[in-house]
Amino acid sequence: MTSRQGMYRSVRAETGIVWSLVDLETAAHVKAIEATHGAAGMSLETLRESAALVQAANDRLAAEVALARKNGITWDAIGQALGVTRQAAWQRFRPS
Repeated sequence: MTSRQGMYRSVRAETGIVWSLVDLETAAHVKAIEATHGAAGMSLETLRESAALVQAANDRLAAEVALARKNGITWDAIGQALGVTRQAAWQRFRPS
């Protein structure tokens, strides 16, 4: 196994752990908002927070891809790690 393959395996493992933690935090947060604001307040508040989480995740993903490219990782390898083609990865994350 090359060091790049090892890096991707640990990134995938860490990503799974992060998403598990996000799921737990989200569930707890949704319960707290529902208890405080009721279902209508929960919907709007969680919608705003979900949008902010998506933006933060997209920003982090873009930064990680930029770092991978800086470290010589190919678009093909990045696409594989993201579950898309190299062309799809390039189209989404190419430098402007």
